[in-house]
Amino acid sequence: MQVFKFGGGIIQDAHAIEKLHLILQQYQNEKIIVVLSAINKTTNSLEKLISEFLHDKKQFYVSLEKIKSFHLEVIQALRYTDDLPIKQEVNSLFDEILKTFVSNEDKDFDFLYDQIVCYGELISSKLISEYLNQKGLENTWFDIREYLKTSNLFRNAAIIETLSRENVVDFVASSEANLMITQGFIGSTIDGFSTTLGREGSDYTAALLGNYTKSEQVVVWKDVKGVYNADPKNYPHALLIPELTYQDALELTQLGAKVLHHNSITPLQSLNIPLEVRQFDLAAEKGSIIHDSAEPIAHIPIIIHRFHKYLLKIQSKTNEELSDPEKEQISDCIRDNHMVLNFQATIDQAQYLCLNNFPELILKVMVQLSKYYHIEVFDQVCMVKVKNAQADIIEQLTQGKDLLISDLQDNIQYIFYL
Repeated sequence: MQVFKFGGGIIQDAHAIEKLHLILQQYQNEKIIVVLSAINKTTNSLEKLISEFLHDKKQFYVSLEKIKSFHLEVIQALRYTDDLPIKQEVNSLFDEILKTFVSNEDKDFDFLYDQIVCYGELISSKLISEYLNQKGLENTWFDIREYLKTSNLFRNAAIIETLSRENVVDFVASSEANLMITQGFIGSTIDGFSTTLGREGSDYTAALLGNYTKSEQVVVWKDVKGVYNADPKNYPHALLIPELTYQDALELTQLGAKVLHHNSITPLQSLNIPLEVRQFDLAAEKGSIIHDSAEPIAHIPIIIHRFHKYLLKIQSKTNEELSDPEKEQISDCIRDNHMVLNFQATIDQAQYLCLNNFPELILKVMVQLSKYYHIEVFDQVCMVKVKNAQADIIEQLTQGKDLLISDLQDNIQYIFYL
């Protein structure tokens, strides 16, 4: 058994799906679970759709039709032998999306988010499964939400381990198919409500399935050759790391490296299941392999870029340094609104907080805290984290940038710029 994960960054269009088919053809005699993300950043489009539904109904209907048309165009470009069944399926799923919005209009943001964004993976996997079947690669499609059971912490649900393991083991044992197609990133509560496992959570899904099925290996297909010390798209001097230990990989993910989800290492490390990161466009070449016998990487600068963040600068209305109870009040507000806190520091009597890009939740935080504090908000901020920072690297990263703050914490240099 192997587990292959294909992310939305590489499943961008019909051409990529055709290439996915060619890759899977090479493994027809092996038992494989394929974990799929939504196509071409559909998750981002669905997130925007939620905001429009809450604030701009007219634009909402335009955007919903645009997302639907995009998927139907992909179907058209793939030239199915018979595309009527999948067109009907996709149309039905978009009808469900609209019904889900209408029936949950009064629910909170986190709940509505999970009920909606799950459709990106469902549509993608249905579309690809049917295409593979019609191209002669017989497969079984299954809804991962029926098997991965989670807590009801929407947008960042925790796996109910024993139940999920039993569900997956029973399903795989009963399946006669060599090729099984499912979704990443999503699960469901015991009551059947959809949940998500945190952004980029498809890697985590693949790792869980690898653990539950005691797979030979898990392969995560990406648009880069493997694991680098920085994203080559953002840092031209990035170094490829051919092999690394689970511990080094875990540290990279904890720092925020997007190449893997931060929860994807531990399930594989516990059973010593190798994890390979391989480039989609160079399928025949080996990528980076994570396993227990690799040489540790030491003193290599690790550079993590994160874009489209919010940076909040919070100050006392008396211009005095914030007290510990005031800092605790601010932290409680962030936690109560289920915001992800990427960074916090006190610099020149101001509290700086870096938060993810959820405008509705940012607005709630601002309304609640502005009663007590002066708040300045910077949006579309880039956050860079550098471990084992060197002066020349910091200079390269900040040259020509509109620098907001720079702060050193626990051997990690944090840089924020517009």
